[in-house]
Amino acid sequence: MDWKYKLLSESEPDLVIFWPVMEEEYNRADSFYERINNSLDRKKISVMLVPVQTDNWNDDLSYKKADVGRMHFEGNAGEFLNHIIQIKESLKLNSENTLFALAGYSMAGLFSLFGGYESTEFDAVVCCSGSLWFPGFIEDYIHRQFSPEYLYMSLGDREHRCRDAVLSKVLDRTKELYESIDCERKKFALENGNHFADVDGRIERGMLWLCDRIKNGRY
Repeated sequence: MDWKYKLLSESEPDLVIFWPVMEEEYNRADSFYERINNSLDRKKISVMLVPVQTDNWNDDLSYKKADVGRMHFEGNAGEFLNHIIQIKESLKLNSENTLFALAGYSMAGLFSLFGGYESTEFDAVVCCSGSLWFPGFIEDYIHRQFSPEYLYMSLGDREHRCRDAVLSKVLDRTKELYESIDCERKKFALENGNHFADVDGRIERGMLWLCDRIKNGRY
């Protein structure tokens, strides 16, 4: 599959963030990266942002086939994860000096958690408003080893307030998974609003929390 990506960086990075996005986010990723950079003390940490575009959001970010209401999921996350790992390897960066993260919103947040469980290639995961309602994810992964050292999870405080029996479980499921993960540095943030409120702000706050923890904890 043709998943395009771009490398947004001003210098040799301390942290590389892989960010699965749709076309709209991909097209404005440069301005988003500028927002991130303007909030950083670049003398202490340098970040490379790697947006990776998928045109098949539900299919590429789901780890197994499923049907939820009218939504179908093909379960191509393993293939998409391998593609991101290939990008990581192509960068030829020294893993002793550089940390690597997966970050995403909604289904991309679920995918980022999936990558943290299925691979040892990543040091951090940022999962904002992750689709933890996805059938079977908690049961399949809650007792498995989570390899990243850093974890940031957030959810809107109104996301579970819906009539849908599946989606209404997202808060309980998010907290259940978060509390089960044993890693050195983690945070859960309950944001204001529903699933579609302040999407860029939520993912930005997650990335900046990660940058701050790394800056103060490792360098």
